[in-house]
Amino acid sequence: MLPLTGYADRLSVRPGETINFHVANDTGAKVDARIVRVISADPNPAGGGIRLEPVATVVKACVPAQSQFSRQGSYGVVLPTVPLQNLKSFTLLATIQLTLQAKKARKLFSLEGPLGGLILEVAAEGALQCSIEPGTKGLQRPRSTVHLEAPLGERQWHRVWASFDAGSQILLVGAHLLKDGVVSGVVDSASVRAATSAIFGEENVCIGENFNGRIERPMVFDRALSPDEISAAFAAPIADVPKLPGLVAAWDFSRDMHT
Repeated sequence: MLPLTGYADRLSVRPGETINFHVANDTGAKVDARIVRVISADPNPAGGGIRLEPVATVVKACVPAQSQFSRQGSYGVVLPTVPLQNLKSFTLLATIQLTLQAKKARKLFSLEGPLGGLILEVAAEGALQCSIEPGTKGLQRPRSTVHLEAPLGERQWHRVWASFDAGSQILLVGAHLLKDGVVSGVVDSASVRAATSAIFGEENVCIGENFNGRIERPMVFDRALSPDEISAAFAAPIADVPKLPGLVAAWDFSRDMHT
């Protein structure tokens, strides 16, 4: 990333008109501005070099330039809500397509805070995994992770899920392969007895490690669904999703999509 960069809001300007320059400054130093005529903008000293001539005009206003970040990739941020923060047991569902396997884990769903949380992600080897995080406040608790043995194939749609039962402390993850929209078999499923409960704390938004692929219709339930309930939730028409028992949140990414 360039420590100091900017752009103009228009390509040309006539006398009497206004042009604005938007600047991002990550240097921490004060930024000044002046108008110059560019004779040569070649940074190569063996070439023309950078040659500028002052122009007798004054910059009307120069506000302090701040650091500006542009997050790569698409993502969604859900502000903290009581139903999500009060989860003890849960089930996460989504239909995904992995388009490019990364060299490190990529998150599908993350709900994290100082008191702990959970992460559903595709691991570096391409297998689905879910972790319950211990958090940074309170008691020191180990991280619990369960992952599938078989990797998810690229350019293939899968129904994936993770569930946690606070009573039995069982953390489970699984995936179904889809072909032409029909379940063609179980890719894998696995479970583990977690070393700690899932505790969701304060908002902690950290964007990064985006999943390379497509995510459709994620859903969150406030209990560990049975296999039959998971199948029914995936098969439910969009209009019937809000009626599913235990549903806390669901997103329909096809809404207002015209292409």
